[in-house]
Amino acid sequence: MADETVYKPTVLEKRSEAERFTAMNDWVTHRNGRIVSSPGAALMRVEALEGSSLPAELEAAGYEPEYVEDRERLLTAGIVEKFHQNAKGELVAATEGSTKPVIERTHAGIARVRVFEFKF
Repeated sequence: MADETVYKPTVLEKRSEAERFTAMNDWVTHRNGRIVSSPGAALMRVEALEGSSLPAELEAAGYEPEYVEDRERLLTAGIVEKFHQNAKGELVAATEGSTKPVIERTHAGIARVRVFEFKF
């Protein structure tokens, strides 16, 4: 019979701070967010695009994200433009409800992001 007074750390407690940060960075990045705080900081800061579900997902994971501010971020694929080809083969802006095949072009652009902070 095991002695129940002996403390046994969980798998999460055994992980180093760097491993926890790396795992959280992967988790946030997978949800199109960015961690902007330094590893080891008492409060973790993340940026999320406007309308992102990241803050709600953080809450569901047990964190308490607090809104800090809005700011702008240069993204490598921040602008997505949708086109279709007309009869001359020229690209023209796609219209809502069009049945023509849509061609998407992405390029760098400035996007509004929301900054959240929480204890990690």
